Amino acid sequence: MNGNWTIRIDRLPIDLAVGVHAHEQSPQAVRVSLVIKGRAAARPAELGECLDYAPLLHWLTREWPATPHVPLLETRLNELFARAFALDARIDSVWAGLYKQLLGGATATVGMERGVSRREFAQQGREAVRPTARLQTMNTLRTEPLMPRRRA
Repeated sequence: MNGNWTIRIDRLPIDLAVGVHAHEQSPQAVRVSLVIKGRAAARPAELGECLDYAPLLHWLTREWPATPHVPLLETRLNELFARAFALDARIDSVWAGLYKQLLGGATATVGMERGVSRREFAQQGREAVRPTARLQTMNTLRTEPLMPRRRA
């Protein structure tokens, strides 16, 4: 008999190359939060009967930070959804948030969050289109940070 299970990762610190600004081409500190829901054995006797989070943690901390720069947090979220759903067919839904630390050393963060079911994500993948020229143009025009840097 199966039961509902949740994997939760809360504000895991990693370095990731993401952002539209020139200073964001190199990896920067990002926090990752995840809630993964799925159905697995209600009374597991071994790891294979469980939703195993270890492969995802390895990818988040070792493999994902080594990937090339992308301009949008939304792209990174979709990469994360694809990886989570690929890990185990028993995963039904994923909610994720990616957060950057605000410029100037502030302790606050800003980011994007999204939740999606396996079915929705598969449907959106079939409907995906290539980035538009407008987005590519926007990336070359945005050179100023969203938040002004603090002066010492």
